[in-house]
Amino acid sequence: MISAFYCVFMAVIFTYFRNPWDRLVSAYINKAVEYNYSRILHTPCKWESMKPYKSEPLTFRQFLTCIAQGSDDMHWTPQWKLCDVCSVKYDFIGHLDTVSEDAAKVISDIGLNVTYPHSFASKLKKTNEEWYKDIPVDILKKLQTKYQYDFELNGWNPEPPGRSDVG
Repeated sequence: MISAFYCVFMAVIFTYFRNPWDRLVSAYINKAVEYNYSRILHTPCKWESMKPYKSEPLTFRQFLTCIAQGSDDMHWTPQWKLCDVCSVKYDFIGHLDTVSEDAAKVISDIGLNVTYPHSFASKLKKTNEEWYKDIPVDILKKLQTKYQYDFELNGWNPEPPGRSDVG
């Protein structure tokens, strides 16, 4: 007699997205200011007035200019590229701004009896409106184009926070 053992494997495929405008502020603070990625970022950027390997952090405007010019890094590459949303069939796509509620839904859907302990309280001293208020429109338009699919896939407004002049 042949015994058969069946193993049922259930996988839930999910990912989280973050609004690109929030993500860029966070990446700037974490990478360009706190960890001074500036030494790495200066090289691919096309500023004639700046010498590579300056030790002071980039300004937020310089950081966004670099990204608008094409600098890519996993911390600011558009998320639709990182998560391969065109090829992967996700069971759930959550948003970082509602991570507690979204995580609770995923946990409930897979039948776990646990509580998601994490909270994302902002540590920012400035609002996003303050970060983007003095950024030139041409840079913001390039960033809107770069992150267009992230905005569209998630139903986010592509206008930078506090700005209605970008279009």
